[in-house]
Amino acid sequence: MRNLSIISKNDKLTVAGLLFFGEDPQKFLPHARIVAACIHGDDISTPPFDKKDLVGRVSEMLEGAMKFLKLYLREEHRIRGIEPEIYPEIPDEALREALINAVASSFKTDRFK
Repeated sequence: MRNLSIISKNDKLTVAGLLFFGEDPQKFLPHARIVAACIHGDDISTPPFDKKDLVGRVSEMLEGAMKFLKLYLREEHRIRGIEPEIYPEIPDEALREALINAVASSFKTDRFK
């Protein structure tokens, strides 16, 4: 577990360890959350149409963020043969990569050291 940096030298759970494996990470880190908001248009001063605070382990927050984004991203439906094919505005792989990069970059800040 030390090799993964999820416990410290004095056998205490690290912030990363708590966020990835803890039972209730926000009990100790209330600011560790993803805030997802849907704002129509391009004016970010507009109040959000929908907003969710996603909490839990990192994997649970990422899963919730993917679900939230998929609710509001457009999909194009093309009929080819008998079955329609669905083409999302942003492919799932790209969306997942962007979310993971955003969460991973927050671990690089001084507040999590």
